[in-house]
Amino acid sequence: MRLGPADDATAVTATQLRQVVDRLTVAGHWRPGDPNILLVADTGYDTARLAWVLADLPVTLIGRIRTDRVLRLPKPTRTQGTIGRPRKHGAEFALADPATWPPPHHVTTTTTTRYGTARAASWDRLHPRLTRRTCWIDHNTDLPIIEGTLIRLQVDHLPGDRDPKPVWLWCSTTGATTTDVDRCWQAFLRRFDLEHTFRLFKQTLGWTRTKIRTPQAADRWTWLVIAAHTQLRLARPLAADLRRPWERPTTPERLTPARVRRSFRNLRTNSARLSHSFRSWAVKGVSESGRDCPRWSAMGWGSISSLAIVSVVSRSRPMSGSGYHRSTCAGRYSRPFRSWILRRSSRDTAPTDKATRRIPRM
Repeated sequence: MRLGPADDATAVTATQLRQVVDRLTVAGHWRPGDPNILLVADTGYDTARLAWVLADLPVTLIGRIRTDRVLRLPKPTRTQGTIGRPRKHGAEFALADPATWPPPHHVTTTTTTRYGTARAASWDRLHPRLTRRTCWIDHNTDLPIIEGTLIRLQVDHLPGDRDPKPVWLWCSTTGATTTDVDRCWQAFLRRFDLEHTFRLFKQTLGWTRTKIRTPQAADRWTWLVIAAHTQLRLARPLAADLRRPWERPTTPERLTPARVRRSFRNLRTNSARLSHSFRSWAVKGVSESGRDCPRWSAMGWGSISSLAIVSVVSRSRPMSGSGYHRSTCAGRYSRPFRSWILRRSSRDTAPTDKATRRIPRM
């Protein structure tokens, strides 16, 4: 959804989230008494204001915040005999200054297979100090105190980064336990997997490239894309790594679905056929003009392999074969190096036709 010049990003996001929560409730995926729905956001969203706007919904917001933010601790207890106006905010908590950090309320350590040891520390009831600017400029009453749980996550290493920086998360709940803290940062890391999956659906499997007229057809196409993604995941041990010249080699169990798709066309000759006992027959139809339609070979249901699903989905977008290399490398490299890339890519992606020296399409 594109925002207009006068649109408020937080207000539009809150409206969309309300619609999602209403649909989940109507569909029966959330019932009274169930745990709150987790809403995970990145740095671009104002998590504190979203939590205040959606306070009437059964949701828990988890958002990443910048490392240069300054939050406030809870106000100290007012002692007897103190004069003056009561304080609304406590001391400053600068994320970039460890000297301002009090001892954390909870510290957890978890061993992961991808990031090494993950250490999480949490502080309870931290809130941002709001000012009457931007989205709060029209707020007539006193500015609210939006308290939550601050989490600092530090891992040993990241893929391709041996010295990762800590990640700061803010959760809209207070009084979080150690289990809640681990659940928050694990849900945030899970968000990356979901985003990459949707990116694969759109860019590689052509989820949004088809011109669909009815919602029912959109549902069927979505389920077809999901089935193709599942088949690519299952075919990972059988696929060869047809990598690009600039990609690093990897083991079969670490292949991405996009790299599995490059060699998926070659799996039919190596995979076992489940319906050798089924006989194929020719289906011949007659058009309205009386002419014979082309003959199509129909097989038994047992012979319909997953290759057909991925093939149909893949044809919704241009194949990433030699045309991709010719368009991206034509103006970037010199002719000798460009010719080497074209020969290397043609040899790695698919067998070439000696007469035309082009990669045949599926």
